[in-house]
This record gives sequence, C-alpha cells and structure tokens, in this order.
Amino acid sequence: MIGRSDDGYRIETSLLAFSEEEGRVETDTAIKIAGPFFDVKGDGLVIDLQRKTFSVKGNVCTTLDYGAL
Repeated sequence: MIGRSDDGYRIETSLLAFSEEEGRVETDTAIKIAGPFFDVKGDGLVIDLQRKTFSVKGNVCTTLDYGAL
C-alpha cells in the first residue's frame, strides 16, 4: 500500500487501519515514509490526524536532508 500527501511525502506499508472516531491511522507492520526533508523507516506507526503528528513504534531509522532545510 502506498499513500501520497499533497506536500510531497509518501508512505509505504502493507496495512493501515483508520479509526474515524479517534482520528487516527495505525499499523504494526513495517513502514517507510519518504519526503523532501527526511526519510523514516521503522516498525509500526500511529498518525494523529487532529494534531497532525505521527510516531513510529520501534526500530526507527531516520535520514535528514540538511540541504533541503
């Protein structure tokens, strides 16, 4: 499964669960997020749509592109 945002980010994972009631998207599977400023890989993800935040549950590897900042 691949999702894309309007601001140039892409998320890849095999499964996402959306809870409209909680305003959250969550998975326990491996994830990869790629964008113009950073890339993140890890195991599991929680996205809080109301706060516009996300957290990776474990085994996180982040690469920052300082030139893009």
